Amino acid sequence: MPEDRSVKKESIPLSKGDINKLIDAAKGDLNNFIFVFATFTGLRQGELLSLTHNDIDFETDIISVRKSVGFFTLNGVYSPVVSSPKTPQSIRDIPILAEIKPLLRAYMSYEKSKPLRLGIPFTKDCILFSSCTGGYIESGNLRKRLKRLYKRLEINQTTFHVLRHTFCTLLAKKGIPLKTASMLMGHSDIGITARIYTHVDKDELQKGINSLSEFFN
Repeated sequence: MPEDRSVKKESIPLSKGDINKLIDAAKGDLNNFIFVFATFTGLRQGELLSLTHNDIDFETDIISVRKSVGFFTLNGVYSPVVSSPKTPQSIRDIPILAEIKPLLRAYMSYEKSKPLRLGIPFTKDCILFSSCTGGYIESGNLRKRLKRLYKRLEINQTTFHVLRHTFCTLLAKKGIPLKTASMLMGHSDIGITARIYTHVDKDELQKGINSLSEFFN
């Protein structure tokens, strides 16, 4: 039977064990840090891939999200196009989680050496998560990298969006106010965030009910 595209498949967030696998993979190979960074910032792919070193401020511990990048065919040439983020609400500042700062610093030092190896002067306008040639990473290539990593780590996932969904789910489970989560996610409609929060609330309600099962054991 053909797939019913009118039915949206619900994203399942990464488990705590899966998140730890990603962190360990990043510690073993800094090229995997991009996926840890995505999990703990909730950035969309285009926002993530457009970041430069200048967008990371360790004095204020802030990540500035001001742009997005996508690849398009213009005049017969497939090339990156940097534009404003998806919505006005997507322009935001995201605090850096203290626990990922050591990995972030290590990754940025690693990235700084890349232009030198390529014979390109390093500036703060250099792309933070760059390709092997120092340019923008094409989103399809990033998804393939992540899919291979999922398989190697035995994580039962296939999409990049799961990382963003995981970030929002973690906020919900920690009791972060809905409005705060919506601002961190850059959602134009708080209802988008609320749907994730509602799903988490249902899980917690089910756990509450299940705790009563001891009376029937």
